[in-house]
Parts: sequence; C-alpha cells; structure tokens
Amino acid sequence: MYTNNDSELFNFSLTKIINALKTQDKTRVESCEKTLVALLGSNYTVNVFTAAILELSEIDITAFHWTIENFSHLKACNYLLEAVTGLTVKKLLKAGFIPGKDFSASQEQLLVNQEVRNFLMESKSNTERLLIQKFLLPA
Repeated sequence: MYTNNDSELFNFSLTKIINALKTQDKTRVESCEKTLVALLGSNYTVNVFTAAILELSEIDITAFHWTIENFSHLKACNYLLEAVTGLTVKKLLKAGFIPGKDFSASQEQLLVNQEVRNFLMESKSNTERLLIQKFLLPA
C-alpha cells in the first residue's frame, strides 16, 4: 500500500529527473539515474524515467526529443516503445485498418500507408502524436 511519503518521494524524484533532462547534460542525467538505482532500485527508476519522458512531451518538446535521442537505451524508452506500439496497433484495428495491407508493425517501427499516417496524426493528444512520431513512424 502506498502512502503520502511514497507519493512525495516519487514526485521529488520525478522533479529531479525532469530538471536534469531539461539541462541536456548527459553526465548529470546518468548521475541522477545511477543515484536513483542505488537508492531505490531499477524498477523504481524505470517508472520515474517513464513518467519524466511523458511529462517532457507535454512541457518541453526540445528536452523530450533530446532525451529520446540520447537515452533510447533506457528501459523506460523500451517500455514506452512497447506500450505505444501496442496501443497504436489496437487503435488502428479498432478503426478498421487491416494489418499487412494498411500497416505493418514491428518492435521498432510502424510502416503505414498515407491514410493511416493521416489518421494517426489527427490524434487529439499532443503526447500521443509525439510518441507515435518519435518512436514508430520513420521520417
């Protein structure tokens, strides 16, 4: 069961990681990551970084892009990639698009026809659109 202290610790950790990512200083970010892993464990650190990446997609697009480009090896990025891929494929299936005809999904990218691309870019969520563009759709 979580307590207020757990929530406060998570928010404190999240703020520290977001601030480190905003500086775009790899050494600082890596130091923060190592400290969190040592103090709170790997799973906790993945959760904090996942939340930080999602938050950056809303508050600081430049830092979001820098983070994805410089820390794509993080478990948090892999977790987001898997989640975004799964949710995007479900969304496409629900909308009536046909796998193998309209789109093809792999672990690392989504190959789509123009109709599917337009559909995905019409998303009302800036975060969803950013994640799909950054993780799945090749330039």
